[in-house]
Amino acid sequence: MNSPDAIEIRRVLTGMRNFEHALYEIYSSYSRMYPEHKAFWQDIAVEENTHSMMVDVFISLYDDGDISFSGRNFQFAEIKAELAKLRSFQEEMKAREIPLNESVEFSLAAEKSLVEREVFKIKEDDPPEFKKLLKELLQGYNKHYAKIYTFYREING
Repeated sequence: MNSPDAIEIRRVLTGMRNFEHALYEIYSSYSRMYPEHKAFWQDIAVEENTHSMMVDVFISLYDDGDISFSGRNFQFAEIKAELAKLRSFQEEMKAREIPLNESVEFSLAAEKSLVEREVFKIKEDDPPEFKKLLKELLQGYNKHYAKIYTFYREING
């Protein structure tokens, strides 16, 4: 599992997990920053943490050789770029007070970022376990986007 392809696959999977975990951290921070909306952000944070754990399980299966890929061109750069945006926003959150509206707008963009880059596009040759993981992550992103967008509309009248 030390081939260039295997290393790139591992980087992508780890990047996916880190992306999910960064969203969990951001939404957990929101629950403290905006106590009047604590339950809303905590619910989404818990779901992001679950997604992170799902990717962890998949990484273990991959590392153990229980899952292999053929015919998929993994591009770590897509995930790396979006993860950098999350990390930058986390640093910004430490440096200044972020208005609720700005946090919500950032979250909407983050929830759509990897979907728009087609990171979660299911390929015909993907292993069934990976198809299931991608489908669940995609459903999670769409669910979160809808919830956050509804919230955005509520706070903006």
